[in-house]
Amino acid sequence: MTIQILNRIQSWKPSKPSKPSTSHQSNGSNDSKDSKDTLWRTRSSPVSRLGLKMNAALHYRDQLVRQYNNDLENADYFADQVDVSITTNNHKTFEFIPIPADGTCGFEAIARGVNMAWVDHERLSLSSWSASSSISTSSGFSTTSRTSIHSKLFPRNAHGNKPITAKHVRNKLKDELSMFASFYEEEARTNPAFHYYYSSCSCDQLVNSLSRSGKEAHWLGEKWGNMELLAIARALNICIHLYMYDADSQCIRLCDTLDFGLTAVSLLYSGYSNYGHFDLLYEPPAQVDICFSSSSSSSSSSSSL
Repeated sequence: MTIQILNRIQSWKPSKPSKPSTSHQSNGSNDSKDSKDTLWRTRSSPVSRLGLKMNAALHYRDQLVRQYNNDLENADYFADQVDVSITTNNHKTFEFIPIPADGTCGFEAIARGVNMAWVDHERLSLSSWSASSSISTSSGFSTTSRTSIHSKLFPRNAHGNKPITAKHVRNKLKDELSMFASFYEEEARTNPAFHYYYSSCSCDQLVNSLSRSGKEAHWLGEKWGNMELLAIARALNICIHLYMYDADSQCIRLCDTLDFGLTAVSLLYSGYSNYGHFDLLYEPPAQVDICFSSSSSSSSSSSSL
């Protein structure tokens, strides 16, 4: 399947919403400047609908965006208070996070997904260690061992877990193609479907295409289709799940999994076989339970008494 990004569409934006009133700020005037800035950064403008000649997938995406924009307005433009949930054919639930159709939607969706995954990992690790903080040192969980367990549960990414941007994802794709060109050359020889795209666009040509900026910037999937997603998954050491809307079942279904790491990012692709749009699907993390022996639990109980 070829994946190409939609032509740029002028996003509809309302007048800039006023800054949050004190009713949206905890502790009123006692809030620090950083706290107020954080609240302001959570504000967002409605996301534009695609407005092209639509198939069933684009109609479905359009309905989701309408619901998102309506809920966003009701939440006074605080995006973190909006939850538009959708369910797959296997009864898996995601939160739909629309990405602007500005030509970088694929790179932006992946960047946001990686950043949100790491934030969830940090929160889970903090809650896990907080819950086990009453365990005595005799249980064997010293500070060092906890750090070791944390590194296994939530391994650090190559980018050091700093927030990444769409530009960073684009540059990592360029680096991947430059350093491992032989891998993709071999793949083109053994994969007839990929050979069709590779014959008209080599690694060097794709790197040059990724270097374009402005209105003519490269769109994710423009040259190699899904193989560009595979290259990004390899470059970032992540797992990308690609979902599409299925008109027969009237829900989304998993179409492809590109597994090269523990950090998972799910994307919703809407459009046609030769052009389309990416949005992010966010799955709230499951709670991580760390089980301790009964002796450890009893010792922690006695020590707390």
